[in-house]
Amino acid sequence: METKTASVWRSSLIAGIFTGIALILFEMIRHATDQLYNQKIGFISILIIAAGVILAAGALFNTFITGLLAGLITAAFVKKKPEEPFSEFE
Repeated sequence: METKTASVWRSSLIAGIFTGIALILFEMIRHATDQLYNQKIGFISILIIAAGVILAAGALFNTFITGLLAGLITAAFVKKKPEEPFSEFE
């Protein structure tokens, strides 16, 4: 069975593409409704960018946390052979 490695580049690219498409659609709607200079509606574009950053961070967090948790669980249940104590004076 092959394991897939998570890529920071891929998860960031996907979040960036979704954010870019959302911003393009939002700005097209603003332009079509002639609301380009309305600051209150323009604030929504900042929220879309923040949502894209949160989406990218969440995807990256989920990717690395699952790997980290798997490693911690494995380390907790793998029994190591006890080593003899080290003495400086031997």
